[in-house]
Amino acid sequence: SALRLLKAMEENDDAVKPSTISYNLIMDAMTNRGTIESAEKAEKLLHKMETQFEAGNTAVRPSGVSYNIVINGYAKSGSPDAGDKAQALLERMSSQAERWGSTEVSPDAVSYTSVIDSFANSGQRDAADRAENLLNTMHTESGIAPSRVTFNSVMNAVAKSGAPGSAQRAEAILKQMEDLYQAGNSDVRPDDISYSTVLNAWARSGESDAADRAEAILHKLEEAGQQGTGVRPNAYCYSSVLNALARSKDPTAPERALALLNRMDEMYQGGNRDARPNSFCYNSVMNAFAKSNDDAKATKSYQLLQRMLHEYESGRNRDAKPSIMTYSTVLNSCAYTRGSNENRREAFQIARACFRDVLSMGGASSSVPFSMFLLTCARLAPRGAERDVLVESVFKECCRRGVVDELVVKNLRNAASPALRSKLLGGAGRDIAHAQLPQDWKCNLEKRRRYRN
Repeated sequence: SALRLLKAMEENDDAVKPSTISYNLIMDAMTNRGTIESAEKAEKLLHKMETQFEAGNTAVRPSGVSYNIVINGYAKSGSPDAGDKAQALLERMSSQAERWGSTEVSPDAVSYTSVIDSFANSGQRDAADRAENLLNTMHTESGIAPSRVTFNSVMNAVAKSGAPGSAQRAEAILKQMEDLYQAGNSDVRPDDISYSTVLNAWARSGESDAADRAEAILHKLEEAGQQGTGVRPNAYCYSSVLNALARSKDPTAPERALALLNRMDEMYQGGNRDARPNSFCYNSVMNAFAKSNDDAKATKSYQLLQRMLHEYESGRNRDAKPSIMTYSTVLNSCAYTRGSNENRREAFQIARACFRDVLSMGGASSSVPFSMFLLTCARLAPRGAERDVLVESVFKECCRRGVVDELVVKNLRNAASPALRSKLLGGAGRDIAHAQLPQDWKCNLEKRRRYRN
């Protein structure tokens, strides 16, 4: 390993001795693992560099790059305490610069931006406030001009916080960037990441006017893009607006989302590749229908699925390939279909067709389509032997694939008759805990990320 090579270089008198570059390369390789442990190990190496340099070994004098590598390692980790550790290193850079009488290790824009990223990815409750404080410190105390990347990182921290008013705060930072750019600072000109971050903040905000605010920003972007005076919105911008519409409680949201999707498609077919609808865009429109009270939402979602398949299979749009989540969203529309008996019958037939397609995908290892189809059975299929046969076959296939989670068990309990429930889950039936189920029933469940980001 790189560490063994470093040790050999240090111990062998005939070997080339380690240098600052050697240490930097090894620390960079270590932190690319993206774990808190690798970042901490890299910091130990950095401390070793400091000790050796202060003992007279000038060949391993830490540089600003050395510190930035470790700080960025903490940012990649997503650890809850990454921000604190990264900020401690930032402060150490300043103290070492003063102690060694060298500006080479003074924090720069990269240093501050990486610390801000550490807070943004940490999930800490005060991450947004601390990120904004660091931005202000750059301005007022350090005399370092923030770059576009710095502003984007602060907006990301604010957007991820999900705190009340976070979308307004993110938009205010975007406005600050626009004003600075208009005043002649080209280094902070907002880009597609800037706008998509703010649009995503509105989509996640839960504010009653979130969809309207997101659409207003998008329209402003579209106008500037057409005039050649601004950033042309891409699929990420559009998908954020579609997501905002899907999350809104506006009864017109599904049709507004569909109209926006159609507009994207028209622009894409007209040559604007930035507007190419991807599967996330389609999924958001389907989600808008799924959450609506439209009696025909299952049919409309299924039509969108067929449209995706046509676009993908014809080669017109390879980004429109349906995913497991696409089919699960259609199943969700089916499960919550109300309306007439005819609406419900049609929704159940659509659900069966979608579920057959999911099973034919073979490698799928998600529990979601299984839980959604069992819910559909519970809500739409008439009680009786025929329903039990279907429910039993679905659950056994779920067990075979090893993707039985808590929601699958919950929906099985609602869909199965008491006799079938007892047969499949044992005598405990309704009271059995997920932890008590056989391990091979749940061995392929997707592992959650260790840290939230």
